Amino acid sequence: MGMFAAVSSVYVNMFNFSGRARRAEYWWYFLFVIIMSVILQGALIYWLMTHPQYSVAFRSEAAMQTVLKQYQSDMVRWSGYYFAGTLFLYWLPQLAVTVRRLHDTGRVAGGCSSRSSSASRRWSDWASYRSFWVAARRLRRWH
Repeated sequence: MGMFAAVSSVYVNMFNFSGRARRAEYWWYFLFVIIMSVILQGALIYWLMTHPQYSVAFRSEAAMQTVLKQYQSDMVRWSGYYFAGTLFLYWLPQLAVTVRRLHDTGRVAGGCSSRSSSASRRWSDWASYRSFWVAARRLRRWH
């Protein structure tokens, strides 16, 4: 399976959390995400450095504060777009292919391992038990 076939297979099965994924499909998509992230971040840095308004802001603290105050609402809006795009273009497909890859290797996708989830469950039980008894003792002292 080549890179383009693997990436298209991941996006076709983006909402499919059952079934299996081949090793090639998983790793080609992983490489695709890294390459696309580097390209998009490089393009953003290039745009910021060549745009006169932002390139001046990177040279002085006062100019940076002015730019941040001036474009704060735009930054919040574009951050939301970036988050939604990342969620649907990278994170959700990566989650689906990871779950399907775990099924292919015979593992359960509910947790990384049953040992770590049971250890965290035991720690959580101990912490809640301890906090209950500490609160009960304090309550008895006050009454």
